[in-house]
Amino acid sequence: MALLPGTHPVIDRPEQVDWMMAHCPTDLPVRIQVWGALTQNVEGTQLVELSELSHAGVCGLSDGQPLSNWMLLRRALEYLKPTNIPIALWPCDRNLAGKGAIREGGTGSPNGDS
Repeated sequence: MALLPGTHPVIDRPEQVDWMMAHCPTDLPVRIQVWGALTQNVEGTQLVELSELSHAGVCGLSDGQPLSNWMLLRRALEYLKPTNIPIALWPCDRNLAGKGAIREGGTGSPNGDS
């Protein structure tokens, strides 16, 4: 079972990973793992200390929401490449996700003229 980083407080520092693991029951029939946040406070603006979270033993990184800063994502991927830690991303661009609708048929006027 994996605990996602969207807790209170957010799992974005090694101390929080240690605390979570210290407070997980050890007598369960499942293994408990911890995911760390990709950005500080899962706000999508500044990367966490990725190598520190990696060394703390997170099993993966995710913010649980779309990242709109593509340069930040690229930098994260570059930093994490040597670690082989998985990243879970939400493939959504909130700038494009509006209140649109998809309809079957032509794009002309309601009376059938194009």
